[in-house]
Amino acid sequence: MDRSDQLSYGEPQQASIALMRETYPGKLNVAFTRGFISSQAFVDRFADGGGVQGLLPTKSAQGLTFKPSHPKAVEALNWMGFEARSAILEVLGEAIADKTAQVGVVLYDLNEPGIISRLEKLGKRLRVIIDNDGAHKPSTAPESIAAKRLVKTAGKENVKRQHMGNLQHNKIVVVSDKVKAAVCGSTNHSWRGFFVQNNNGIILRGDAPVKLFKQAFEDYWNNGTTQRIAFRSLAQQVLRNGTILD
Repeated sequence: MDRSDQLSYGEPQQASIALMRETYPGKLNVAFTRGFISSQAFVDRFADGGGVQGLLPTKSAQGLTFKPSHPKAVEALNWMGFEARSAILEVLGEAIADKTAQVGVVLYDLNEPGIISRLEKLGKRLRVIIDNDGAHKPSTAPESIAAKRLVKTAGKENVKRQHMGNLQHNKIVVVSDKVKAAVCGSTNHSWRGFFVQNNNGIILRGDAPVKLFKQAFEDYWNNGTTQRIAFRSLAQQVLRNGTILD
């Protein structure tokens, strides 16, 4: 567009881009769920076999007992969860494999069985905070059932329910020892979070981000009624000239 706001053909421009599995290898990976269940691409791939009805529970309360009936369920869920799901599961897998890893987890929605089963494998190396506001509070809620399961594996002293004055909406995983990784972003650990919504998962690696996220986790663990103070502090440090990646 020129100064007279007229559009015209100009000289063609080309730019090369590098496609990498990680955004900054070994430091930062920004990953996304696909969020395409309303797309033609989803219909072309998975309409036969039941579509969404064969892949996802109709209600979040059914999440822990739901079994997909779709013949391509594994392929479909991998496609729907895309990089965010695989990146988050990879961090949990690394934590399970490193028998010395200590793991702190803060969760809002929690009804996806694959997440809970992995957390169970961490045993007493896990400390977890699960929201208990609103629909998450009843004993029949997936979050409450998941908490009871994790008490059996991690110990009662390592499982807390909090709502920080209202709700506890942050989602983090922080892994320390040989594996130094922190996970944040918008992705809830639920069927909708992974497979329906457009969400992101941010994985940071190294001493600096793990230190910050551990501090935030400890603030939450020790101050269950202090609303989001830890994450305001963390966000300020993350935004400060990118020093979290040093």
